[in-house]
Amino acid sequence: MVALILLILQTAFNLSSNAAYTCRPENRRNGVSYLDAQGKVWDVADLEFENTSYLDSYLACMRFVESLPEAMHLSASLFPLEPRSQNLARLDLSDPLPLYCLASPGCKLHPVYGFFRPFQFIKSILKPGVLEGLNACQAKTPEFPPHDETKELSDPVPAFQSVDLGRVISIPEQNMEEWLLNELRVRKPKEVVISSMILSAAIMKSVNDWLVKNPESEVWAFFSFGLQSLTPEFPDGFLGLSHRLHWVPVFQTSANSETFHIKGVALKGKTASTWIYSANLRRFREEKVADRIIEIKGGIPYRSFIGILRRVLEEQCTDVEQLACSTGLRFGVQADRSKLVGSWVEGACSSKTSFGVDDANPSMKAAFFEQGGDERVETGILNAVENAKKTIEVSSHILNDSRVTDALLDAADRGIQVKVLVGTEPGYRRWLKRPSRNFVWFKRTRGAGTTSHAKFMVVDRELAIWGTGNFTQTGLHNPHEIFLFSKDQKFIRVLLDYLEFYSGSEPGAS
Repeated sequence: MVALILLILQTAFNLSSNAAYTCRPENRRNGVSYLDAQGKVWDVADLEFENTSYLDSYLACMRFVESLPEAMHLSASLFPLEPRSQNLARLDLSDPLPLYCLASPGCKLHPVYGFFRPFQFIKSILKPGVLEGLNACQAKTPEFPPHDETKELSDPVPAFQSVDLGRVISIPEQNMEEWLLNELRVRKPKEVVISSMILSAAIMKSVNDWLVKNPESEVWAFFSFGLQSLTPEFPDGFLGLSHRLHWVPVFQTSANSETFHIKGVALKGKTASTWIYSANLRRFREEKVADRIIEIKGGIPYRSFIGILRRVLEEQCTDVEQLACSTGLRFGVQADRSKLVGSWVEGACSSKTSFGVDDANPSMKAAFFEQGGDERVETGILNAVENAKKTIEVSSHILNDSRVTDALLDAADRGIQVKVLVGTEPGYRRWLKRPSRNFVWFKRTRGAGTTSHAKFMVVDRELAIWGTGNFTQTGLHNPHEIFLFSKDQKFIRVLLDYLEFYSGSEPGAS
């Protein structure tokens, strides 16, 4: 044992000042990570967090990291564990981080490494659970049911919709906040429904300023509680605003463990208009995220969009107790911030029939957009790929192994020209299994200055499938996504123009 410890000590390395502890859902130990001065992320093996269902371990981790003194964020002594390629490391025995862990609700020492600190480990075992007494938080998150690979693809698939195309906004070339505020000023809609995984508090304050000047209007803002609560501006940045700006935090429930990911803006005044996009409503000029904000006119798209959001709200209102699990881990069960978020949900549920009440029934099947999580969406995509005759062109921010990527490679093998644009580094090398002269991919990532975020597929330049979800198993199985199937040539041209603009001149080039 002494020899083993000496060997570990010899492999120690110090990380310098431009570093920080961080939390990531990708952490394989449900613990805390460390970002070193070279930008490499190490998962710290010594610590773990309670309640790993939903995003709860991630939320508890953020609570822990925020409790650390500022100096603790900057430096650490870690021992990389073999193989180093797994980016897993242990703390120096003198590192005080475990002491702060024991003082932070939800954080405990990992059993495998607890014997290095026996007294602290005993305290960790005896430590009361952070959500003790909240029975609703004890249920295990159900896993998404596996797909039946033998199922025939002859099931009903989504219909292709006619699109009354309006204006198209290009980001980051155009400013997302300016676009939204201009629409509000010009149209003066009575009802505004905004949906985004993450909202910009600054943009929403600008929306509130418009709302104050338009007393007959109301705004409902849907967002993902799990992701929004990890931003430093939440919830304080959402306080002190008009009572006609209704916050609707969508949380993960025992019925649906997926993250809320629907994006779009629906406006209803003299006419109805729905704007769709797949990026978050944030300040994209600085972030350099590329997407297209596309206006679709008419009452049918509007009713379909808000109908899906009303069903999401109905789901939240039947499982409100689950929100206490997430707010308890993030802020503390009795914390003022937890009570504030809870009051938002109570308000949204008590007035859930007040937006779109004349336009959408929450039990009604969407008449225009398809809600994610339905087998029909994936079946429709696979049918389109299988029936392609000449070309398939795809843009997906993230793309990794799934039935869709396998189908794309099969299409290339049978002679279909497949072109794929991705916006992130991880993933594409894993699913590019079989090189083919008919398959070409491009990447437009952060390293190029602009990250591609749009998600769509065009088959034979005749069929378009657009969505807020990536063409991944997670994206297609998430009921908190929307998709649109269309043969409209103007709509298809908008998507193809985007793809051609961001593809670059060389395959695989950034």
